[in-house]
This record gives sequence, C-alpha cells and structure tokens, in this order.
Amino acid sequence: MESHRKRRVITLIAVMLICGLGGAMLLMALRSHIELYLTPTQLLAQQSHLNHTFRLGGFVVMDSVQVLPNQNGIVFQVSDLKHEVKVHYKGILPALFKPGKGVVLSGMWYHGQVEASEVLAKHDENYRPPGLIDPSKIKSR
Repeated sequence: MESHRKRRVITLIAVMLICGLGGAMLLMALRSHIELYLTPTQLLAQQSHLNHTFRLGGFVVMDSVQVLPNQNGIVFQVSDLKHEVKVHYKGILPALFKPGKGVVLSGMWYHGQVEASEVLAKHDENYRPPGLIDPSKIKSR
C-alpha cells in the first residue's frame, strides 16, 4: 500500500513540474509580444528601464501638434493631466485625432521622447462617423 501512495506522489510531482515548465515556456514565448499600457506619469517613472514596445494613453495637449518640414513627421505632446510626454510620429494620423481628445499609441522610448509606430484616436461609446444620420431621427415607414 505504501508503494502505491509513493507512486501517486511521484506522479503528482511530475505532473506539476511538467505543467510549471509548460507555463514558463508559454510566458517566455509571449514575453516578446506583450505591450504594456502606460500613462505619461508611469512612462516618465520607468523610462530608464524601457527597451521594448509599449502603449501610451492620454490626451493630446492643446496647441502642441507641429508638422515637421520635408514630411519628417508630426510632433505632439500627450498628457495624463499630471505629466506630458513628447511624441514623434511618421505617418497619417486618424481622422479623430485632435488636440484635447484621447489618444492611444504604440511606440518606444528613444532619446527623451516616444517614437510612435501607430496612433489610434479614442472615442466614446456614442461615436458616429461624420455625415451619418442620427438613428433617432430615422422615420419608420
């Protein structure tokens, strides 16, 4: 009877080790594909440790959007109402991108600013594209 109990314990330990090893391998594989979501305050606190892609969320600071000459991109500030971070982006901005509005961007920290690779404008749950008729004004037949 004791050898039967010993085999169960050994089997249980082996299963736990295999599951732990599989979980560790899964986390290692996903590590390179995870993007942390940060605010400007969190970004400035962690800037010396950032060497990977992250997502930054906040509001575009009023009067901070500058188009650089020679199609070298756009520079603007993102704020969380506590701190501001300078962002550089080469590309076409979304139609909803406006100063004072929410924005989420993907990028990396590089020489004191965020080099954005993607910019997404945020909108509320009541968003309707410009020119779309208000559904409450549609008359039924």
